[in-house]
This record gives sequence, structure tokens and C-alpha cells, in this order.
Amino acid sequence: MQFTLFMGVDVSKETLDIAIRNESGIVSSEIIANRTKNINQYLKSVFRKYNLKKEEVLICLEHTGIYSLLLLSCAGDLGYATWVEDAVQIKQVLKVNRAKNDKLDAKQIAEYAFRFKDRAVLSKPERTQVRILRKLIGQRRRLLCIRKMLTLPLNEDKKFEDKIITQLQGQLAKVAFFRVFVLILGRFLLLSYPCLIPASLP
Repeated sequence: MQFTLFMGVDVSKETLDIAIRNESGIVSSEIIANRTKNINQYLKSVFRKYNLKKEEVLICLEHTGIYSLLLLSCAGDLGYATWVEDAVQIKQVLKVNRAKNDKLDAKQIAEYAFRFKDRAVLSKPERTQVRILRKLIGQRRRLLCIRKMLTLPLNEDKKFEDKIITQLQGQLAKVAFFRVFVLILGRFLLLSYPCLIPASLP
């Protein structure tokens, strides 16, 4: 497959920093919202602007987990080739210090895609059902984590309360035992030593 246009994308939760490179160098650098509508509009505009076949465009991005799913989904639906690469690999190969600059990162990713296009490992587009299922599984996992975070303090409080209750029950049992003991001892003394009973008592 002969690629002639290389799109480097730095992905974040809210935005996509995109740099486009061709044989001459970087020709475009833009920021768009990480939303389905914005991504589709941008990818379609690239196709029209550069008058290329979609098979000639390679989109390269780093592993960013769920934040890259929208881009991969839209690109797959529109027929664009995507290459998801490890950030450490890009840094080591280009031998550059990746500063915390999304715009610069996007340009470096585009440069990496251009220079090593022959090594590109293209992502296979997922079926819509599989994509939805994977998203639901991820949401379930996050909800379970949230539930665990919320219930753990309650469980800890319950353990503490149970411990306090057990201690109180033990103390009450001791008090009850002492009262019974005193009553029994008093009755024993009165029966054994009647002289201890005051004469005024009948």
C-alpha cells in the first residue's frame, strides 16, 4: 500500500492535536474536539482538501486506551488506515525528548509515520457490535471499581461498630455477673449470720 499523506495524532480526553506530513514536510497542524462529529468532519475535509484516495492516507497515534477509540472507530468507518504505536518506541527511534507539548508530539508522530511507513502495523477495524461490547465491559469495570470504593468505608465502619458492640456486650456481661454475685453473696451472709440483720427489721 502506497501512503502519500501521514497524519500524526496526539490524543487526549477532550481534544486531538493533528499534524499532517507529506513528502515535503509538515503541511498542517490543527486541534479538534475528541467527538465523533468533529472527527468525521475533519477526516472528510482532509480527503477533499488533498484530493487523495483514502488508501493513500495513514493515521498514526499512540496507545491511549479508551480516549483513542472514537478516532479509531471513525477512521475505520471511513476507510482510513490506522497505525497505533507505542509512545516509548516513537521516542526511542526518533531519539527526541518528548516535551509535554501536544502540538509538537503530533508533529513527531507524523514524522515517525513518514519515516517508518514500511514498518506500519495497521489496525483492523472492529465490528460495531464488538466495539460496543468492549465499551460496555470497560464501563462495567469502572462501575465495579466505584462501587468498591464506596462500599469499602461502609464495611470498615461496620467492622468497627461490630467491635464496639462486642466490647460493650462483654462489659455488660461482666456487670451483670458482678450484680448476681453480689446478690448471692449477700443472701449467703444473711443466712449464715442472722445477727447481721438489724433488730428494727421484722
